[in-house]
Amino acid sequence: MEYQTIKTVLANYKISVREFYIVDWFKTFSESGRQRKLIKNSKTYYWVYYPKVAEDIVQFHGKKYECINKKFSRLVQKGIFESVCAVISGKKRVFYKFTDTVQNLLGGVVMNPSPLFDKNEVTDKIPKSGKIPVEISHLWDMLMSLKVIYDHAYIPLFYCRPSSEVKRKTTFSNIVKQIYNGDFNRRYYDISPEFIERNKIDDEHWARIRACKGNWNEIYSLLLHAAQNFMLWFDEGHEPLSKKFLLQYRNIVKWMYDGFMHQSIFLACVEKEPPLCEDKFVEDILEMLPDTVYMKAKELKRELWPSLNNHDVNLFWFGVNNVLKMERELAKVADGYMVRLWLHPDDAGRWTTEYLEWLKTCYGSNTKKFLRPWAIGPKGKAFDRWMHSDVDVMAETDVTELLQEAMQ
Repeated sequence: MEYQTIKTVLANYKISVREFYIVDWFKTFSESGRQRKLIKNSKTYYWVYYPKVAEDIVQFHGKKYECINKKFSRLVQKGIFESVCAVISGKKRVFYKFTDTVQNLLGGVVMNPSPLFDKNEVTDKIPKSGKIPVEISHLWDMLMSLKVIYDHAYIPLFYCRPSSEVKRKTTFSNIVKQIYNGDFNRRYYDISPEFIERNKIDDEHWARIRACKGNWNEIYSLLLHAAQNFMLWFDEGHEPLSKKFLLQYRNIVKWMYDGFMHQSIFLACVEKEPPLCEDKFVEDILEMLPDTVYMKAKELKRELWPSLNNHDVNLFWFGVNNVLKMERELAKVADGYMVRLWLHPDDAGRWTTEYLEWLKTCYGSNTKKFLRPWAIGPKGKAFDRWMHSDVDVMAETDVTELLQEAMQ
């Protein structure tokens, strides 16, 4: 894919960097001639084997396939892919294709035919001080015009008092000049290891900045893209959960680089948008679940609810995780031979796995009709039946009291 096309897709569809890797991979994959195809309504769809995606894209190495599936589903919602389901050899498969609009875009349609700046490639360095270039003044005005919702009101994303505008604009100009000259790098900007780890900053962030050297158009796109990602930090549905600390970074110079704290919010926003709170929690859950619980839950979801929207998928995994938490809490308060035999305290996750297996037939032949993905877990109607399903345990202890004690 040409870089201009990549930039356009990112700008128009607000896809994250990891989602872009999937877009780039799928384009190569769809043109490889080694796909399993499905033709429907004169359109060709391709089956995606998630283990192959995890193998080919280094950013997904070690990721569970549920995470990759969620990325594909998100790209369908964003209008990048179309998907259809089909039963092949008795198994349900999901096939994907680019939407017609995206296919045309990736086929070579050139967006942004009128560049913002006349000088597209200039190799000479510009001095770090002196008169502010018109290009940087234009960029400053654009960034200062952005607004964001905070505390139920529209406020400027970046703000400075008129009395400090000249000084702040000059400092901002010098930093942008460093990007233009290729001097915005790890040698000049010391970023703390904690900040790097917390924001998952890697070589791609620095490489994206280096690619802008000597090119005003790319600098403009870089800063605007990073600012748009920063706007998402203020959104209630995105990380971080607490927004108050963001107010200090409405100082655009501090946003570019906070020398006191050795961190750069701008750098963190270069190659990613903040994760949705709900998705972030689910991804953390998937990473921490024991493999036996994950595989059994995945099997249950595939059998009972093969097609769920992202919200219901998240609720399902929240429920599974809550059952595992309950298992751990019950193991702490359980007393008596039969109860401990029932809980398998020495085999972490086994009780949860047995619960998930039991759910498949908890309402008999009507299970698929009555059981819902958001009803999984301690708050679901079926859970009480599960807790009272073992006669031997009931004979030895009051399971209701055991459950109440664990939930305290």
